[in-house]
Amino acid sequence: MLRTVDPAIPAGTMSSVPQPTIVVDDELIARPFHFGDVDRVIEAFADPDIRHWHARRIDTVTDARVWIGYGHMMWLREQSANFAIVDADDRLLGRVGLHTDLAGGTAEIAYWVLPDARRCRVAMRAGRALTRWGHDQVGLSRIVLEHSTHNAASCAVARSIGYELEATLHSVQLLDDGRHDVHIHAHLHPGRYPR
Repeated sequence: MLRTVDPAIPAGTMSSVPQPTIVVDDELIARPFHFGDVDRVIEAFADPDIRHWHARRIDTVTDARVWIGYGHMMWLREQSANFAIVDADDRLLGRVGLHTDLAGGTAEIAYWVLPDARRCRVAMRAGRALTRWGHDQVGLSRIVLEHSTHNAASCAVARSIGYELEATLHSVQLLDDGRHDVHIHAHLHPGRYPR
């Protein structure tokens, strides 16, 4: 079926260039995952909070390698941009990513942080940098952040990045303990939609 509206962002905007490394601040970098991250990825998904809120398991080296490779493939397909959040020693602290819809000019941001890196504002800092990159470099008009209403930490991160709470949707997210209501936060491109 043919679209009646031209894509908001042309195909090839992401895939025509290598996935970048983003300088978050003086202490953090967001870079593409590589196979040297396997052990920390397994450690991350062994954490009960990450496993619960993301409803995913990665238990083996093979699982982790497949997950990392899938992230690279999704960049080439322009469906997501998955970044490892690392410190100055290239130690994996967390993940931040965008699930993109270039035709619509939108994306959804997601993140997790390993337990030993929490309470250092890693998600907030990397989320803010990736949001800026998504708007300025990719050209996204709108980035949303969805989380369970029971995930107070994620709600705090959303607000600290500047994502406004737009709505609560009922019984949307299925997690291990059942269905959850979700908050929908959004960040609009500041140059196109000044507040």
